[in-house]
Amino acid sequence: MLSYIDRKYNGVILVPMTVVHPHYFDDIIGKLRRDGVQVNHFTLCVSKETLMQRLRSRGEGRQSWAARQVERCIDGLSNEKFQQHLQTDHLSIEQVAEQIASMSSISLLPDNRGKLSKVWARMITKIKHFRFF
Repeated sequence: MLSYIDRKYNGVILVPMTVVHPHYFDDIIGKLRRDGVQVNHFTLCVSKETLMQRLRSRGEGRQSWAARQVERCIDGLSNEKFQQHLQTDHLSIEQVAEQIASMSSISLLPDNRGKLSKVWARMITKIKHFRFF
């Protein structure tokens, strides 16, 4: 599907996904690259403590599925296949986006929303990701 979109769309395609197994990385990213698709891959890294704090902020407990995957994901992402690590513990979402754009030679449009609009948008996103069960 991504190869098809790349052929039909003349622009940057962002694909957020969590792939922690090198074989799956080769199946997806390797195939795209073999097909001639330019892929800039970034692994967003964070300490276990920060990750658990972020999970708790969206209603995930210590025994949630996501929390139980933390060790497996941290171990998997340490593989050299997942290089281009970007440590995000102390970065805002905007700072992460700016760094990725810079590393990919992409010019971002200015975000002209006011502070309240940005806070409101972030709150809506958090609510959408909140786990009730």
